[in-house]
Amino acid sequence: MKGGKRQYQCQQCGAVASKWAGQCAECGQWNTLEESVAPAASASPRFTSYAGEAPRIMNLAEVDAEEAPRLDTGLSELDRVLGGGLVIGSVVLLGGDPGEGLPEVVAGWELAMREPNVRGLIPGRALLYPHDGDIEGI
Repeated sequence: MKGGKRQYQCQQCGAVASKWAGQCAECGQWNTLEESVAPAASASPRFTSYAGEAPRIMNLAEVDAEEAPRLDTGLSELDRVLGGGLVIGSVVLLGGDPGEGLPEVVAGWELAMREPNVRGLIPGRALLYPHDGDIEGI
């Protein structure tokens, strides 16, 4: 039998067993177990998604694109690349080929972050971590 888990049900008392046996373990009758396919079990909550409700498909015209307030980083080129500055609560991944000046950009940003109440940035509220683990290189 294909398509499900096999089970054996006693035709005398209705007991269900996972293996065939000559005698029913419940009622003691001989040769009463018949093979059948177990009904499909409902999905266990253990294997359900944690993502919540499925997203609704929308046309692009239906999307309400709000402009998020942005914070000036003090580095004009970085602000340009970020579309006008940092978005509160966002994560920014800076990357580039070796020799393109990423350490200088990060160092300039780190200096701007040290200034209290400058450009709306809060000192000490940014995490700088190099993807290659080379903290000394920053």
